[in-house]
This record gives sequence, structure tokens and C-alpha cells, in this order.
Amino acid sequence: MKVDLATGVLTALAPAHPDVHWSYPAVSPAGRWIAASRWTPGAFLDVVVLDGAGQIAVRVTEDRALDLAPTWAPDGRTLLWGSDRTEVPNIVAAEVDPAAGTVGPVRMATNLVTGAAYPSVDPASAWVYFSGYHADGWEVERAPFTPSAWPIAPSCRRRS
Repeated sequence: MKVDLATGVLTALAPAHPDVHWSYPAVSPAGRWIAASRWTPGAFLDVVVLDGAGQIAVRVTEDRALDLAPTWAPDGRTLLWGSDRTEVPNIVAAEVDPAAGTVGPVRMATNLVTGAAYPSVDPASAWVYFSGYHADGWEVERAPFTPSAWPIAPSCRRRS
């Protein structure tokens, strides 16, 4: 839903559909784009970017991985999210240009054998904070925010 701050009127961004579910919306730093996780029939959970009118500007992922909880880096170009593309949930990232409809290579921001999810980049773009899972439960952890140093993520099985 979009809220008109002057009037309080609510407007749906995307039409309701019983087989499509939206979660984890994240507004870009400039306020122009909304990244979100979208569940569709066939058990597909992908990251998409919507424009202000609720139209899909770019499909960031379109594969068999469970991709959730996207967040924008302060630069407004880098999008991070949790993904199980390696069969263990970890934080991945890509440069995204919704205006051009382009997505750069997906990179591995973390590679924990026990799992990581729910990223957030600090305002200075020095650290990625995330929830790391271990034998004794979840912990808040951090890793340097260095996208150019992160390795390219393994490809994920495309939809059939």
C-alpha cells in the first residue's frame, strides 16, 4: 500500500491476487524504487523491483532459489538479500539499475556454512549487518561492505 501523507489515502501498489504474495518491501534511498520479495505459484520466491506505480521495473531473480528480504545499500545501486542458491542461506548482492532494467552479476557477501539472512548496510557503507545462524541460535553479525571484492555467486537452477 502507498499512503498519501497529506490525505492519509491508501492506494494499492499492485493488484491483489490470491496466488501472489508480497513481503519485505524496501524503498530505495532516493525513494523512487521498491524492492520486495514476491511469492508466485510453483513455490517461487524471487526479488523484484517496483516503480512508484507498482509496476515491475526489473526482476532481480527468477530462479529456484528462495530469495528474500532485499535491502538497498546507501549508494542506491547495490541491492542485497538472503538467498539459499548455495543450498545454505547466505547474503548475496548485485548492482541493480531499475531504470535500465539491468542486474549485474550476483555476488556472495557471506558464505557461512550455517546460514545468514536479513541484511542491512550501515549509513557509511562500511558494514553489512545480518542475522547469522549457528548451533546455538541466531546472532547479529557484520561483514565488510566491499561488493567489488565479493566473489561471483554460483548460478542457480533456472525455472523449468
